Amino acid sequence: MKFWIPRIGQRGYEHFQKRFFLWNASISFALIISMAVLIDRFLPEELDLVSLHYNIYTGIDRIGPRAEMWLHPALACLFFLMNLFFAQRYLKKGDVFMNRLVLGFNTGILAALTLATYTIISINR
Repeated sequence: MKFWIPRIGQRGYEHFQKRFFLWNASISFALIISMAVLIDRFLPEELDLVSLHYNIYTGIDRIGPRAEMWLHPALACLFFLMNLFFAQRYLKKGDVFMNRLVLGFNTGILAALTLATYTIISINR
């Protein structure tokens, strides 16, 4: 029984790790694409200046040109590629915990950034 469990667990575990990596990378990529689509489709084109930051206590903190909204997807893409690189390095080293931690936080932070972009667009409509 001792030799049977690790052999099955190892093959299944590697398969699960690759799927976890692919699913997180796919979800993160989809969030970046949805952020770009939100800006392109739903941000009004007639606005020259848009509010770029909103504070709960004082209202709008920062106003800038419409083109600055594209910094959100650009920085998200840079963040995604950087974390994908580190996650792949951790996976090659065999550090599974750090791989999952980087991928999980990557997806969570991109989801929060997409929500922030949606909120900014909602305020400007």
